[in-house]
Amino acid sequence: MAVALFFLSCEEETTFLGYKADQRFNVFYAEIPVLSSVYLHDSVVTSNYYTESINRFLVGKYDDDLFGPTSSAAYTQFTRLGGQPDSLTFGTYDSISIQLSFDFNYLYGASEATPQEIAVYELDESLDRYDSFPRYYSSSAVALKPGPIGTKTFKVDPAIFKEIVEDKIDTTLTIRFKLDDELGMRLFEKIVTYRDSSSSFFYEEMRNSIKGLAITPTQGDKILSFNPTSTQSKVIVHFHINKRDSVLLGFSGLTSFNHIEGDRSATELSGITDHYTDFDASQGYAQNGISLVTKLDFSKFLEMADTIPYMMINSAELVISDLVESPTYQPPPLNFVLRILDDENQFKVDNTEQDALDILSYDFTVSSRASQTGSYIILDDTRQAALNIPYNATDKKYNGFCTLFLQELYSNRRNNEVIFSKMALFSNSPSIGKSVNRVAFNKDSVKLRIYYTRPTLTNNQ
Repeated sequence: MAVALFFLSCEEETTFLGYKADQRFNVFYAEIPVLSSVYLHDSVVTSNYYTESINRFLVGKYDDDLFGPTSSAAYTQFTRLGGQPDSLTFGTYDSISIQLSFDFNYLYGASEATPQEIAVYELDESLDRYDSFPRYYSSSAVALKPGPIGTKTFKVDPAIFKEIVEDKIDTTLTIRFKLDDELGMRLFEKIVTYRDSSSSFFYEEMRNSIKGLAITPTQGDKILSFNPTSTQSKVIVHFHINKRDSVLLGFSGLTSFNHIEGDRSATELSGITDHYTDFDASQGYAQNGISLVTKLDFSKFLEMADTIPYMMINSAELVISDLVESPTYQPPPLNFVLRILDDENQFKVDNTEQDALDILSYDFTVSSRASQTGSYIILDDTRQAALNIPYNATDKKYNGFCTLFLQELYSNRRNNEVIFSKMALFSNSPSIGKSVNRVAFNKDSVKLRIYYTRPTLTNNQ
C-alpha cells in the first residue's frame, strides 16, 4: 500500500518536452513573418565540364505568363573521336551532318505535342581551353558568323518523354540534319591535314580555326535538353573513296555552356533592371537559369530575440506556402538551399581573415565547404550538410528545419556578435545553371514556425 501511494504521488502533469508543468520552464509557439524581396543575381555558371554530374545542352524557348519569354542556346567546341579511317588521305568529301541525343530527364514548357525548330551557327570567337576549366555564364556572349549553317524542325511530345523516364525505358532518341557544305569541306581539309597529329594538337588547331557551334532556338514552346556526353551526339563528316565512310567528332569533355535569356518587359518584374538591387514585388519569385532570386530577411526574428532575455529553441521550421500553381510540364524547383548574403546582396565568402572569424561564431551551422563554391551556406540540424528546403508536392509548399542555426543567430544577437540574417533562396535541384524551373508564391506566406522554451526564474530562485 505504501509503495503504491509513492508511485501515485509522482504522476504529475508534464509538458510534451518532458518538463513538469509547474516547473521553471514554459514552452511557447511563435509564427514569425519572414520579409522578402526579389533581386537579379549576376549570371549563374552554365558551363559543362567532364567533372560535373550534369552536362546538358539547353536549347529552346517558351512563353511564361508570370516570367515572360525564356530562351536558351548551347555553345560548344567539338573535336575528332578515336582513330581515323585508313582511306581518309585519298577520300573525297561528301557532306556533313550533326546528330543530337535527347536527355529525357529534362524538358520544360508547353504540354502539347508541338513542332520545334532549331538552327546551328558557326562560332566566330574561340572558347577557352577545356582543361583550364573556364567559367561561362548564362549571360556570356560569343560572336557568331552570320547566317545559320543548318536548321531542323521536329515534333516533341512531352508525354513520351515522361513515359520513358517513369518506366525507365532504355532507349535513345536523336535528331539528325545536314550542315552547310562550306563548313564541311573546311573541316574535312583540317581532318586530312592533321590526320597523324595528336588529339591535343588537333583540338588546339580546331579551337583556333573552326571554333565551334551554337545550337539556337528558332521557333517553339519548349526548352529541350540534349546530352553532349552521349556517343550519339556528334558531328559526322561523310566522305568516300571506294565506299562511303565517315569521320566522327564529338562534344564530350570540351568547353560548352548555355546562354539563357529572360524577357520580363511585359511582367511585374520589368522593374528589375540592375543586378543585386532589391525589388519589392507583390509576390516571391525565383527562376533558374537567369538567377532571379528571392531574398529572405530574418529581421522579425531578431526583433523577437530583443524581447526575450533567455530562450532555448526546440524546433524552428521555415515554411513557404501559397504557391502559384504551375502548369504540368513547368514544375517549380525541387529544392532550395539558403546562401548567406552580404550588405550588397552578393554571396558572402571567405575574402578576409575577419570573414573566417565571422563564420566561427556559428559553430558549424554555417559552412563554406557545403556550397562547393566557397560561399557561406546554412547547414541542417545535423551540421554536416546544407539545409534543404524541399518542395512538398502533396501540400504544395516548401519547408525545412533550421533549429540550430536560429539558436545561434539568437545567441549572437544577444551577445552583440556577427549577424547572418539575410539569405538567398537558391535552387540546387535541378541545378540552377542547367534548368529554367521557376516558382511564384505569396510573400506573406513565408514564415518561421518556432517552438521555444523560456525559464520562469524569479529573483529568489
